[in-house]
Amino acid sequence: MTRRTLGRLILIILLLAIFRYPLLNIFTPKISSCDKAMLEINYWQKDLRKIIDNYQELLKIVNYDEDINDNYLITSLLLRNQSTFYDTIIIKYGQDKNLTKDMAVVSNKGLIGIIDKVSTNYSFVKLLTSGDLSIAVRVGDTYGIISGYEDGLIVVSKISNWATLAIGEAVYTSAYGPYPSHIYIGQIKKIEEIQTGIEKIIYVQSEVDFNHLRYVYVNTQVGS
Repeated sequence: MTRRTLGRLILIILLLAIFRYPLLNIFTPKISSCDKAMLEINYWQKDLRKIIDNYQELLKIVNYDEDINDNYLITSLLLRNQSTFYDTIIIKYGQDKNLTKDMAVVSNKGLIGIIDKVSTNYSFVKLLTSGDLSIAVRVGDTYGIISGYEDGLIVVSKISNWATLAIGEAVYTSAYGPYPSHIYIGQIKKIEEIQTGIEKIIYVQSEVDFNHLRYVYVNTQVGS
């Protein structure tokens, strides 16, 4: 979605919001002019707030990284089932936009998940919060594997016990595996040495608000 297309979309939404209000004269019961004015103002405030929120979120997506926008497709959520709220989302676009399994899905705050299944015009995305993804990651020169999700944190295992890590260090996808490298995941929140003495486990805090996903990127490249 280009900036011009985004601008046209916002203009259409504004026009729809403007021209729906004359209908109040037909469908609104007889009320005082003052009450009617207040009703129209409330409608305006609600719709404009939604338009502004949508615009601001789309703007964040468009400006996320000017250098990589050509490799990303902006899309939106179609469906999110309450029973699988933290496991899977369904996004607009699929085979119609050449999306394929294992493409990475991100927000302006980092990795959200991976496309798990593709249909004609929609796709299923498995979320990081499902705890069911295995993704190669790196912290500086140290490598590990995402192996779960516990207590609001992404679990990364297979970290060498000899690695020197610090709380707050950034974690990214690595070039090992089918996913593009250098996608931001989050920051180290906790470091745990396991009894074997061979490896460490780190717990990573994502900056993504998984409760309020609306617009997302799909990285149209598979692998680095």
